[in-house]
Amino acid sequence: MTSPENKEEIVEQTMADSKEGVGTNGSVQIQATKEEDQEEKKEASPKFTRRQILTFISLSLANFFDCCSYSIIAPIYPQEADDKGVGSTVTGFIFGSFSFVMFIVSPICGKIMPKVGAKFMFISGEFVCAGANILFGFVNRMDSGMQFIMFSFAIRAVGAAGTAAAVTALMAIIANTFPNNVAQTIGILEVFSGMGYMIGPLIGGVLDQVGGYSLPFLVIGLAVMTIIVINVFLLPNDDKGKKTELGSFKTLWKIPAIWCTSVTAFAGALALGFLDPTLSNHLKDVNSSLNPTQVGAMFLLIGGMYAISSPFWGWLADKNNATRPMIVSGFFCACVSYLLIGPSPLLHLPTELWVICIGLGCLGLSIGCGLTPAYQDMLVSAKWYGLADDMTTYSIISGQFNSVFSIGTFIGPVLGGFLVDNLTFKWAATIFGGINMALCVLFLTFSLWEFRFFKGRRPAPNTPSQVVTVLDDERAPLLGANC
Repeated sequence: MTSPENKEEIVEQTMADSKEGVGTNGSVQIQATKEEDQEEKKEASPKFTRRQILTFISLSLANFFDCCSYSIIAPIYPQEADDKGVGSTVTGFIFGSFSFVMFIVSPICGKIMPKVGAKFMFISGEFVCAGANILFGFVNRMDSGMQFIMFSFAIRAVGAAGTAAAVTALMAIIANTFPNNVAQTIGILEVFSGMGYMIGPLIGGVLDQVGGYSLPFLVIGLAVMTIIVINVFLLPNDDKGKKTELGSFKTLWKIPAIWCTSVTAFAGALALGFLDPTLSNHLKDVNSSLNPTQVGAMFLLIGGMYAISSPFWGWLADKNNATRPMIVSGFFCACVSYLLIGPSPLLHLPTELWVICIGLGCLGLSIGCGLTPAYQDMLVSAKWYGLADDMTTYSIISGQFNSVFSIGTFIGPVLGGFLVDNLTFKWAATIFGGINMALCVLFLTFSLWEFRFFKGRRPAPNTPSQVVTVLDDERAPLLGANC
């Protein structure tokens, strides 16, 4: 039996512990932890270290040259293929094979990355990419016909596999190196991606005129080799020796939010890819006096607005943790943009070049708003459902994101060309506007459902910031941390 004096001492001690934020039944120190969280947030946002800055610069350059590897063949390969007797359809498949191989290889890279290490995968992927670029500069020496086609497919596929490995590892390294600025950092990386896609064809055309077909590929290959040497010394060594278990896509795919966000990444790539084979002819139908430089400027308008705005969207997502509202708003605006690009028969707008220009500029801004936060949203969802906050999770999410984005860049031009051939550009653009609106409604509905039934999204159970044990059963999530 406990004496009255002892009971009073226990009550007083319990009250004292409560004032200090310590629970009596193993509950967590709520007040003290809030203060610790505030201190962690202050400590988590210092200026980047010199090593981080150099790492980011080297990765940005690698991203730029990887995108150049994809786009540099645009002004020079079709003519070479035509001289070798290869039709436009086969040439189109050779172009599209790059994205299709990335779609297949990216999840595999994300799966095995914890075993081999992100740094090794990045360096080896870049090495393969560089070698493939150099080899592709010599396909013009192949015999016409099937030999030329097979070597083109094979070298392009190998280069795509190397790029998939490098980009998947790059995104995982970014998430691991800049854990508090993931969206902002990826947003800045998108500037270099956009520059690579836009400047790649220009580099290819200029170097082809200077030194012939092989020179552009040799220059890009040697540039990637230089980036490899730099990153060997700059990139931090990862912890592959400490944690070697592989990530589980089966576990990742059990998370509903991953599927929903994957659809947004796919749709963003789809929306951008639709215009590649269709916009040029549409612009000439609207104004037959446009020269190739002016048509190219229209493509530059989309990519430029996307690249310029991406750092802002990333900063906004990191600052306000507003990934869901941004994705919904971005794809709603993308719907409106496509209706202007047509312009859609539903709007009864004049078919004028200035209307299309407004639509193209708005599309670049809106796709940036909807696409830039998607990777961060996948990370937040994975952590919230209990996946570890480590390189294993970063790896499989990077593989997932790159895979769905790549298949979008493959299907977008194919679907766009099919719709324009069987309908008109105006109705094809209207259908793509409807696709973006359907995605907007789907994502908004899912987000409201998730918020309603899972009581919002809180910090992930496995992260240090998960410190509060909720005693009220009504506020506990319906799914456990291991779901």
